[in-house]
Amino acid sequence: MSEAQGVLGDRDLVAMVTREAAAALSCHAKLGSLEAGKYADIVVLGGLRDDPYAQLIAADEVDVALVCIHGVPRVGRPSVMRQLVPTAAERLRIDGAARILNLEQLGIDTAMEELDLSAATERLEDGLRRLPELAVQFDGGVRALADG
Repeated sequence: MSEAQGVLGDRDLVAMVTREAAAALSCHAKLGSLEAGKYADIVVLGGLRDDPYAQLIAADEVDVALVCIHGVPRVGRPSVMRQLVPTAAERLRIDGAARILNLEQLGIDTAMEELDLSAATERLEDGLRRLPELAVQFDGGVRALADG
């Protein structure tokens, strides 16, 4: 189906989960688009599609070459991560593909200092078990971010 038939296009879908989602949460001053003064969360994908939005929608985990959170390279292909973060050494496989994980904080977020993949996995599993409780806390944090 095409956009002309009333279905959202790939660009619209990406906007819905980035810019529009941030606006709906009243967090658009800090999130939702790549602009000076905003948190820079980006993903770099491999692939040869002409349309980057179609590439993003069609991508799977093996296509991910690099993920940066708040501008910091966190996980990516070894060839990319070795250039950006030579000290990152935690190796893992994602769907059989080799990746390097960087959890170093360099004073950015003390909650993650000394965090390795095993500890991060434990925290994630704990968070999933306590999801309803954390959702209430998250709502308060979103409101604070929107106000600040």
